[in-house]
Amino acid sequence: MPGAPRCRRRVGIRPCALVTPPWRRGFDVQLRGLTLGTPHSSALAATPSTLRERHAVWTVADPVVRFAHLVVRPNLGALEERQGLRVWQEVQTTFAAQILAPHFEHLCRQWTASSAATCWVDRQIGAVGPTVVADRTGRVKLELAVVGTAPRSDLPGKVRTIVVVGNVNAGALPSTLNDLKRLEQARGLLCANGEDAREAMLVLFARGGFDQALQREARDRRDVALVDPDVLFGLE
Repeated sequence: MPGAPRCRRRVGIRPCALVTPPWRRGFDVQLRGLTLGTPHSSALAATPSTLRERHAVWTVADPVVRFAHLVVRPNLGALEERQGLRVWQEVQTTFAAQILAPHFEHLCRQWTASSAATCWVDRQIGAVGPTVVADRTGRVKLELAVVGTAPRSDLPGKVRTIVVVGNVNAGALPSTLNDLKRLEQARGLLCANGEDAREAMLVLFARGGFDQALQREARDRRDVALVDPDVLFGLE
């Protein structure tokens, strides 16, 4: 019709681009890339249990990706409003428990499987992983982040020899004698369950260090080792 306004099409702009900023769509792409339950996905990592067959702990392999999905993505609105300080204060529990702690445990297991740990505990270490140890009644269950066995100790018909029983404290507070008592209890349960853990080294990993009482106890014992970040990263 003469005089009617003509609609002009804007080339190169899609409707979704007017709604979702490109940097936001990047998080959605990463989320679609995580195929949960797919063993061949490079985004996931399976940490086999040292003592329990066909058991493994599945985690997102990259801590940066975990941070993006657990901290950044749920708080995009507040971050866009430049409320980063408030968001950071609110996510401290999530960050410590679901990002920092699993990665610190992973580093501790890597160190235990390395030659550095072999020199530290003065024994050869084979398989290293987490496990859960319980008494025969099932009433007491202890989760252990680090358990190392002797090489070739998983052969059929052979009693497994436990070389390292480790506790990981990823918090800011120092480890105490209570953490050592927990490891002593775990070593006793392992022996009661038929494992050879009588000479297992009790290793305490702590991001926040160790209190004075625990340090004095460790100096007087040959079956206790204290590993802080300086030892973990080869600075000491």
